[in-house]
Amino acid sequence: MTTLALVICLAGCGDTTPATWNTGTAPSSQTTSASESESESESEKTAVATSETTAGKDTLVIYFSATGTTKGIAEKIASITGADLYEITAAQPYTDDDRNWKDSNSRCSIEQNDPSVRPEISSAPISLEGYKTIYIGYPIWFAQEPRIMDTFVENNDFGTAKVIPFCTSGSSGIGQSGKNLAANAGSGNWLEGKRFAGSATEDEIKEWIGSMPREMKLEINGKEVPVIWEDNDSVKQLANIAGSGLTIKMSPYGGFEQVGPIGQSITASDKQITTSPGDIVLYSGDQIVIFYGSNTWSYTKLGKIDLSEKELTDLLSKDAVDISIAVS
Repeated sequence: MTTLALVICLAGCGDTTPATWNTGTAPSSQTTSASESESESESEKTAVATSETTAGKDTLVIYFSATGTTKGIAEKIASITGADLYEITAAQPYTDDDRNWKDSNSRCSIEQNDPSVRPEISSAPISLEGYKTIYIGYPIWFAQEPRIMDTFVENNDFGTAKVIPFCTSGSSGIGQSGKNLAANAGSGNWLEGKRFAGSATEDEIKEWIGSMPREMKLEINGKEVPVIWEDNDSVKQLANIAGSGLTIKMSPYGGFEQVGPIGQSITASDKQITTSPGDIVLYSGDQIVIFYGSNTWSYTKLGKIDLSEKELTDLLSKDAVDISIAVS
């Protein structure tokens, strides 16, 4: 199950690890898709993208483009964000006949009508480790993501990266395609996606990126830790308080938690829960508690740190612990 991290809506927004690409039951018949009105040369259709990443970058744009339209949008996003760019290419390229959506026997018609199909990918595998933000783009075929996108997400670990889907089409919206990919991926913190026309300008894309929700980050003694935040009013208020930065001096308690004052009260929706290592909760409306053990009490759940119990114990079982929360 994919868990969505909370993102705070504020204006403004390695090495290669081999993977096994599943071919599933990709049909051999030629297919067409109800896709974008794109045009592209044969060399562009068969171009193989690099899987190398640039040192220091934490943003990646992944795309599949059968005719070039999605490629154009992906390149603009990469240019605006300074991201690495990775192209998904099909082992069996999609021809014009393949994409003939008026032919019920075309390759895309057959693939898109069978959710189990997983077309084979020919582009070199890529490691997603180290990327914090991943844009993932594709054309809309038959009101869905192309099945080759399911091949990709099922064979890659998005970790806790923020994943932002985008699509291109002549008229169809993004629909459920982003949610389908999130469910099939089983990893990553997926945001709502957006549909673009092939003619979308750089200004339009900049506006979309600029309005992207921003995320809340947590550091423990200067070490950033991965957190999956709850989507509730308490966390939203905490984010507003944190603004550009909030530091809290914590105190150990009971040999299983660290607790510290927020400095003001926020909305609470307490209920009796039994915590587990990594849980972040609100106590008494004005204190944050982070657990490296377990306790049963009345709390409001704020989030979960995605670290092992040993890692949490090493970080938190100390007399002097400071936490910093910031929205970026």
